[in-house]
Amino acid sequence: MFVLAMFACLNSYAQETSVRGHVYGANGEAAPFAHVLLLQNEDSVMVKGVPTDSIGLFVMKNIPVGNYLLNVSQLGYEPYFRSLSISGTNELTLERIELTIMSQQLETVQVVGRKELFQLKSDRLIINVSSLPTFSGNNALQLLQKAPGVIVQENANSISLNNKGEVLIMINNRISRVPKANLIQQLKGMRAENIDRIELIHQPGAKYDADNAAGIIHIVMKENNAYGLNGSASFTAGMGQREKFNGSVDLNYRNNGLNIYGNASGFNNRSPKAEINHFREYDYQGDQFYYENSFKFVNPINNSLGFNLGVDFEIDKNSTIGGLFGYSKNTDLGKDFTSRSKGSVNAVPNTNSQYLLNIDNPNRNTIINLNYFRKIGTNGSLNIDVDRVTLDVQNSSELTYLDIEETKEKQQLIERQDLKLIP
Repeated sequence: MFVLAMFACLNSYAQETSVRGHVYGANGEAAPFAHVLLLQNEDSVMVKGVPTDSIGLFVMKNIPVGNYLLNVSQLGYEPYFRSLSISGTNELTLERIELTIMSQQLETVQVVGRKELFQLKSDRLIINVSSLPTFSGNNALQLLQKAPGVIVQENANSISLNNKGEVLIMINNRISRVPKANLIQQLKGMRAENIDRIELIHQPGAKYDADNAAGIIHIVMKENNAYGLNGSASFTAGMGQREKFNGSVDLNYRNNGLNIYGNASGFNNRSPKAEINHFREYDYQGDQFYYENSFKFVNPINNSLGFNLGVDFEIDKNSTIGGLFGYSKNTDLGKDFTSRSKGSVNAVPNTNSQYLLNIDNPNRNTIINLNYFRKIGTNGSLNIDVDRVTLDVQNSSELTYLDIEETKEKQQLIERQDLKLIP
């Protein structure tokens, strides 16, 4: 009961806000398809991104309380920045955003082959992951959480698009039929460095066999068409209040019709300490009630390790057979999480309790896939996939009741010892 109450209290604090605004360009005209990014104030890491619509309007939903930096950009205009503070209201409407035409045009223009972050088509919105370096270090699930219109509820194993219900996930033109719990673990093991783009398909055509889903999220991985053995490796590290690092290795061997590929990736993230205090004081039928709840989170750690190994073989120019084996492990560790509750009625104490919580939740996911593809005629095709997926979820929590008086006596003893050390 205590654990449920604690997380219920935490959810009450996770207030989220919708941010709405209107972007204008030259001569006061609306600026359609401008890029609007919400960045973390500390390190400019992207939190959410959306394009403006045909009349320059944008809406970013499910933004947590905090301080951010808003960035608006469009070709031919100076980048626009402003600080933004979210305090927990249901909706925040920003004042008119006016872009300024670039004051200086360069005589020589160097063309760089880099795609725009957002590309809007009639049936889909394309997010070019490789065009934004700050995506590095994220996994596929985190990218979806930042995508416009996508709502990820990890605890409920739910991914929806534009509040219209569940979506299908497609990876490299293959719809994933595995259970959502397994799929979410699989997405956690996919690094942003290996993803080329994400397509949010709002209106799936008949060819996708969408099964009446609200839409399709298509994740397209980077291709390696070079012959012989080749690969790449990356490693990043950072230090804020706590250290974090991640790395990945990709290898590929291609020779005639045979293609063998594999990748491995991992990350470790130590979150900062956090403390939440909740106070309630009210009068009821002549009595005065007071309650106080406090939660302290010390040294929470999240880490992940995963790899994939696959092979494709071209039987002929129209037929391909292949297989894939994947494994991933995600672990949430929490040590010395404490909760304390105190209460009184008419200044007379009636509640005083304290608990210690340790968490160790490793989740392991494996997937085996066999597939066959054959092109039939000009527009037809046959695609057969056989999947076997296993998911091992462990929720290990150790809850200890702490005696308040005994803890107080130990604290007083420590304080007296500290005082003796002061000259």
